Amino acid sequence: SLASPGGTSLGLHDAPKASSFGDSSSSASGGLDDSFERLHYFGVFDGHGGRHAAQFCANSNWGLAPRTLQHLKKALALAEANEKVGLGRENGDRGDIISSSSEDGKTHGLLKHLPRALTSAFVEADAAFNEKSQPSGTTATLAFVHERIRKDTHNGDRIESCERSVVVANVGDSMCYLDDGAHVTALSTDHRVENSEEERKRVIAAGGEIGRAAVEGKACGPPRVWPGGLQMSRTIGDGNCADSSIVVPHPSVTTRALPNDGARLIFASDGLWDALSGKTAARAVRKMPPGHAARHLVKAALKARGDRDDITVIVVDVPPNPPTPTTTTTAAAPLAASTNGTPAVATAGAPVEMATSADDVPDWVRAEQAILTGNFEMMAKTMSAQE
Repeated sequence: SLASPGGTSLGLHDAPKASSFGDSSSSASGGLDDSFERLHYFGVFDGHGGRHAAQFCANSNWGLAPRTLQHLKKALALAEANEKVGLGRENGDRGDIISSSSEDGKTHGLLKHLPRALTSAFVEADAAFNEKSQPSGTTATLAFVHERIRKDTHNGDRIESCERSVVVANVGDSMCYLDDGAHVTALSTDHRVENSEEERKRVIAAGGEIGRAAVEGKACGPPRVWPGGLQMSRTIGDGNCADSSIVVPHPSVTTRALPNDGARLIFASDGLWDALSGKTAARAVRKMPPGHAARHLVKAALKARGDRDDITVIVVDVPPNPPTPTTTTTAAAPLAASTNGTPAVATAGAPVEMATSADDVPDWVRAEQAILTGNFEMMAKTMSAQE
């Protein structure tokens, strides 16, 4: 991962240590012997109005990742208890509502419970941070790579096989893309109101308004959610300026099976995506190792837009899966096209014109608008007034 200095965006990853459940004799999903599941997590948090919310969510003790693992363990314990007393899926385990299935139609333990655990963690973290009454908020894009590893005997030989999936939860505009070597797919949802008709409708239905900021009597900048003046309709934090029924912490969650031939995940704050599209970014660094790719993307964004925003980029290469005992495979180049192509996810729409709002504009929004419009004299006065 690589971040430009001095900003409010942060990257998170668990390497080299993964979070594991199960061992060679027992599995978290109650599967066969010599089978276990393992999780790796990665995240990007881009703060606004200060660093506090981003740092809170990235914390390794009480941030989003450990909260997700706590909720996951509770769900597994409840499912095990229900199984012991004979409660079936209909009475005891409601996880099937949001579960994800592998290609053989079977749902694995951790993977089934991850979407709900992530949603619970986002909502809980938002409430916990807002109790601190600190004036900041953050985007959050958190992904768990799930591995189900099995060890089998085939013709007297021990063979290890691995099935991988990724579950991505996000609020805000820090995006995650999957590149399988042939297709680039968005795994997160852009919650900027200028890009999402669905979010605009939700905000208005909840009693909010959408309009551009009025600075010195003139409308400028992108459409924002009012009250509060946020560009995004989903964040963590922002309890000081946003209505909790309008700007919500509930994440969009996407589950996707990863191709057997390997793939690449690219996470970044909006400082990258405002300069490069997901497809352009992924294709530009396909032949680069992860470290070089992250550095190249940061430099490309800085060159395209100048030093206007902090940029955090994480590039994760997921290796090819070992062959299963019943499958014959041929050697493939890194990031070769998947033979079981995944469906594309809808991308954000084009910006639309919004009505001007005459509401009071927070100081940090004025400072942001000054950067966007190049009015650095006004920005200096605003920042001086805040001090």
